[in-house]
Amino acid sequence: MKKFLLMIGVILLFLFPFSRDFSFVGVPTVQAHSLLDGQNHDLIVSFTPSFHNHKALTNWQKKQRYDVISFNGAVAVSGEFKQKDIAAFLKNPNVASIEQDTKVHLLEQVMDWGVQTVHAPYAWKSSYTGKGVKVAVLDTGVGPHEEVNVVKGVSMVSYTTSFRDDHGHGTHVAGIIAAKNNTRGIVGVAPNAEIYAVKVLDSNGNGYLSDIIKGIIWAINEQVDIINMSFGTSTPSPALEQAINIATQNGIQVVVAAGNSGSSKTPGLLYPAKYDPVIAVGSVDKDMNRSSFSSYGPELDLVAPGSSIQSTYLFNSYARLSGTSMAAPHVAGDLALLKEAFPNASAQELTQKLFATAKDVGSPGKDDMYGYGLIQAPFNEGMTQLTVNLSQPSLLPNEPVAIKTNVNFLTLKPAPQVGLRYTVTMPSGKKMSYTAKSDDDGEAVFTFSSTQAVGTYKVDISSLGNEEKTSTSFTIAKPSSSYLHFFLSSSTIVQKGSGTAVTATVLDEKNRPLSSRKISFTATTPSNQILRFSAISDKRGKASITLEKNIPLDMSGTYFVTASIANFQHTLSLLVADK
Repeated sequence: MKKFLLMIGVILLFLFPFSRDFSFVGVPTVQAHSLLDGQNHDLIVSFTPSFHNHKALTNWQKKQRYDVISFNGAVAVSGEFKQKDIAAFLKNPNVASIEQDTKVHLLEQVMDWGVQTVHAPYAWKSSYTGKGVKVAVLDTGVGPHEEVNVVKGVSMVSYTTSFRDDHGHGTHVAGIIAAKNNTRGIVGVAPNAEIYAVKVLDSNGNGYLSDIIKGIIWAINEQVDIINMSFGTSTPSPALEQAINIATQNGIQVVVAAGNSGSSKTPGLLYPAKYDPVIAVGSVDKDMNRSSFSSYGPELDLVAPGSSIQSTYLFNSYARLSGTSMAAPHVAGDLALLKEAFPNASAQELTQKLFATAKDVGSPGKDDMYGYGLIQAPFNEGMTQLTVNLSQPSLLPNEPVAIKTNVNFLTLKPAPQVGLRYTVTMPSGKKMSYTAKSDDDGEAVFTFSSTQAVGTYKVDISSLGNEEKTSTSFTIAKPSSSYLHFFLSSSTIVQKGSGTAVTATVLDEKNRPLSSRKISFTATTPSNQILRFSAISDKRGKASITLEKNIPLDMSGTYFVTASIANFQHTLSLLVADK
């Protein structure tokens, strides 16, 4: 029985601008003498554009002797080559280059804008990473790639029994879902989800309807939790719809790309995105606008990042692709996080949570352009995050330092009444511990009165009751000449008309008090009036002025008081409030 080829139907729903967004990581050209050494070599052999020996390529594919990769009109083969094959390639005028098939990776891990936009890091902080959730990727195959862990795979296409990707699309999709969270490459939405690779499309991105149906049935038998299909057809198929219905009846959530016809005369969704049981996904760009190519219509359920998405690709490399093909796996990854967060919820309940937590980015409520809105990863709403600021990072002996900590929920709303522990590690290694609590604005201020010990002080700040931590440090430097120790005798907030003293102490480089030194005081009032005074240090090195006596505190607002001696000065602020 002749198979029905979905050439008129199956379209990989991505846009592939090779000239702008994609590049292979360079590898050195191999010299001929280094190849003819009696050993087998893992190589990539690229052919000239004039090479059209499709019979040889087909023979290699059928025998699974080498991997054949075609892209943008060019052809290459990779694999472990024997000496006789290498010698033949070196003599072949159609061979453009021969390269070592070496492992390459980014120098550091990159978190793509899409992963950040759906707030996947919030889920990770809440210990949701997709662990134990099975996601089947029905595509051109997956990998091999060091960033993507394929638990199990199968090929439904006729020319190979390998689920290895010979196009690149499937590997890109799998990376968006579950690229590892390590120190290199990129990271997926659900980095600990389990990828099941189902090769149903060939190296050109075409496939048979029967192979796709067999792939769905295989995924059902493997008891996967989620199926991702980033392809579409304009032709409806009752058989495909029935297979999808069987999958959903078995508790599997089916995520499908909406289509890339949004800017055409027929902008509606493709099949199988039009089928009722699936979750149909459109694309948005970095500005949260519908991507111009993204198909839309009443069947659209959600949107996710799909414009210029960086993910894994062939040869252990990385590429930026655009399309609803890239948006759908963001949703598949998000569902994996939800499944881990709510392990006892049914597929239908998880789908409703997905819709209910989406951020409305279009017209109020569900609409044809954005569906229910932009997906948002699940997280523990009680989790907090800490940011810290120092009043000054470098001090002199005996100077105080104010350590201000802002405590916010992951939604960035202030978290009041959160207990904090400050652990100060002295230059000697001795530790001192203090506690504080955030106010109604989520702020906590801890003032550390430094000692005379010169060196670096590390401050570790932790939120009591959870594992949120941050740290900072400040340095106490050895003075090179006389300096000032400057402080208020009362709180930095006083009532209008109340008296308070400002004291400056003059010390030498060995921290000894200096008497008979003139200290200049300058006060700037809330109305920017400048008042000047001076005083002489006593035998203890101290000189004081009294605010309200020397400086009238007759208006509410902030007063700035500066004490100076020689080329050294300090400024304090004082907030005066109404009685």
